[in-house]
Amino acid sequence: MKQKVTFFKTSAILVFCSLTSSEAFAQKVLCLGKQVPANNVIISYGSSLSCGSTQFGGNNTMTVKVPGPTETICGGSPIPSGYVVIGFTNQGFCGSSGLGGNNATIIKKPGTTETVCGSSAIPPNYVVIGYTNQGFCGGSGYGGTNAKTIKIPAKTETICFGSPIPAGYKTVPKSEGITGGCGSSGMGGKNSQIITK
Repeated sequence: MKQKVTFFKTSAILVFCSLTSSEAFAQKVLCLGKQVPANNVIISYGSSLSCGSTQFGGNNTMTVKVPGPTETICGGSPIPSGYVVIGFTNQGFCGSSGLGGNNATIIKKPGTTETVCGSSAIPPNYVVIGYTNQGFCGGSGYGGTNAKTIKIPAKTETICFGSPIPAGYKTVPKSEGITGGCGSSGMGGKNSQIITK
């Protein structure tokens, strides 16, 4: 029995050390002013004597990492290609507040259908199928809304005016219409159109 207990404790310590080492390896602390490595994001600001005088809210360092599927990043961080913005918030280690009193942005890799903030980029191969309001997206924009619903289109899809049209799709002639979620009407009182492969 004593050997089993000792083995369990040793295994637990090995697993803990492995996880801690992996997490530490994924992050890197850089002096402010250095270029953020490609496909990395800033997750916190701090200070270090080795980085000289402080700046940006009394900080002079930034912690960077490759983002996970969903990540909260600090203001001033680049947003890697393929990610969308789903909200704004406050993060203790992100320095001064910015947009709407927030200092951090929540990003994620979108699913087949996703609601994103109005300021978010739309990834390639996605279309806009509606506009709405999202609690974490801040002030209103297009038609009084602050968010948009995007999706990977089916073979035939109704999209809002202003939506990108992915490569390989074309608009169906005379398909303009009125779609409830597409906001204010545009050309001829219509606000949507159909695309197809």
